[in-house]
Amino acid sequence: MSLYRYVPGKGELLDLMLDRVQSPSENPADLGDGGWRSALEAMGHATLALYRRHPWLLQINQSRPILGPSALDGMEKILARIKPMGLTDPELVSAITLIDNYVVGAARTQLYQREAERRTGLTDAEFWQAQTPTLEKVMTSGRYPVLASLAEDTWSTDFDHFDFGLQRILDGLEVLVRERGKG
Repeated sequence: MSLYRYVPGKGELLDLMLDRVQSPSENPADLGDGGWRSALEAMGHATLALYRRHPWLLQINQSRPILGPSALDGMEKILARIKPMGLTDPELVSAITLIDNYVVGAARTQLYQREAERRTGLTDAEFWQAQTPTLEKVMTSGRYPVLASLAEDTWSTDFDHFDFGLQRILDGLEVLVRERGKG
């Protein structure tokens, strides 16, 4: 209750917490080594790391984000780096939103995986190992020929699904940037 001497209520406290954890790094290298693509890539990885450090953020409705100094500083830094893309201002904001929405989905999936591990006491590897007899039987049934034909390493944890998706989003934005450059 002593906190409420400093803030009027829970909503304001939450706003302050959100603004605090969203404070951008002061290190310019944290937004990549050059152009807009490296800036958006670095933003994606930094945002994923933020959600890993503060998973409670995934439970907060941020459809109307607070406009505190940290949030505005972060938006200013990323916009300054991606402005040379040559997109309209709404498209620049949409590019940031696109990356952020992708990261939220990936972060939520990772959080659910950690929760499942905690709840069951089984690691992902142990869970899938326990499924092996059933999967082998199903895959040899002939009912799922495409699934059965996939390479053994298809489900390997060595493959970085997050970065694969992020790079494909950036590839799509790069096509748009190139097209706009021709006009």
